[in-house]
Amino acid sequence: MCDGLNNNLTDEFETLLGKCILHARRHFVEVAESFPEEVRFVLETLRKVYKIEARARKLGLNPRNACNYTNRKASR
Repeated sequence: MCDGLNNNLTDEFETLLGKCILHARRHFVEVAESFPEEVRFVLETLRKVYKIEARARKLGLNPRNACNYTNRKASR
């Protein structure tokens, strides 16, 4: 995982990229005035995911189980 800077990418090998969601969230906030409904949807969805992930941490789940837990809860 990395932030959104292009210099964090490489052409040396195939990469599955996961950019930092906090940086992505900031970009949504920056355009909220122009797209209020769309940004509200994204931020409310992220809030749900953050709450689910916090619960997974409290439960002490290992990374694989936490991911499965988050996926199950978020798809509801």
